[in-house]
Amino acid sequence: MYRRQIADLMVVDNFEGVLAGSIIAVNLVGNYRPPHLAKVKQVTDISFIVQWLKGGYKSKWVPWHGWTQIPKESAIYFDIELDENGKIKKEAAQYLRRSYKELAEQ
Repeated sequence: MYRRQIADLMVVDNFEGVLAGSIIAVNLVGNYRPPHLAKVKQVTDISFIVQWLKGGYKSKWVPWHGWTQIPKESAIYFDIELDENGKIKKEAAQYLRRSYKELAEQ
């Protein structure tokens, strides 16, 4: 069966491609009401300084709260693109739903 590649997000297996300005999906252990998205402000050797975004799979994403530091290992996807209305693209939303469900089952 052919499955179209999702071009607007990448699985994090290393963090070299995560740059300031990237939107990342984050796994918050114990909080299974995803998605959790953040915009990277700064990359350090062991962490990201991010601004949390507030939104949902079908709603607009907007900046929320101030900047915070998170460990790099909590980022599970990066290079997520929002459409012209500030929403996650349909294919990315479907992929994130499946992935967060798998994380919750681990």
